[in-house]
Amino acid sequence: MNKLIILLSVIVLFYLPLAVSAQESTLIIGGQLGQFAPSDRRLQGRGMLYTAGQSGIDGAWEVIGFIGYRRGQMEYRVESGTRRHDHDNKPHYEGSYSYKARLYVYPITISAIYRFSKIEKGIVPYLGIGTGVYISQWREFNENGFDLPECIKGDAIHPGYHFLAGADYAMSKIHFMTELRYSIIYGDWDFTEQYDDSVREVSSLNIGGVSLRVGLGYEL
Repeated sequence: MNKLIILLSVIVLFYLPLAVSAQESTLIIGGQLGQFAPSDRRLQGRGMLYTAGQSGIDGAWEVIGFIGYRRGQMEYRVESGTRRHDHDNKPHYEGSYSYKARLYVYPITISAIYRFSKIEKGIVPYLGIGTGVYISQWREFNENGFDLPECIKGDAIHPGYHFLAGADYAMSKIHFMTELRYSIIYGDWDFTEQYDDSVREVSSLNIGGVSLRVGLGYEL
């Protein structure tokens, strides 16, 4: 099912331009800052992902840069950036260990966006769909003076897809935007214990979720 949705996203992204009438085109570059919340209950600390601890990982700030191509009411946007989740697990009783866990995610995505007609005060609402690859790293650090401070690690590259809705307000060539995005990024992980090189497998982990972004763009 996930592969089918990704395939449909690719078709939308690359074949919709054929349906767009010949109109003036515009390039826009910019950036977005947002707050991200994971949707997988295991990342939230309610499942079996032992590395996240009982209370789960925290939400993350996203920093995203993008370049967009607008033609008529369509926009095609390429994005890349980073987000980092942190989790501090402090000991609750004497003798227990404390650690810091971090999940790094580096997305490279492409989106097809349909921009509706302007509504009141020049605001342009839009909807979009997209796909991409997500380069991810899990790192867990001991805070107890051990010889190997980085005790657990995992690396993965997973495909994913996303849906977005937002609004754009232009002042001359400067664009202000706000955007809500839902991403689904399923994949398998191998977590390696650095002390004995043992590997623990976690299947079908979704590192996607919901993000709320604000951004600024400039027409070239």
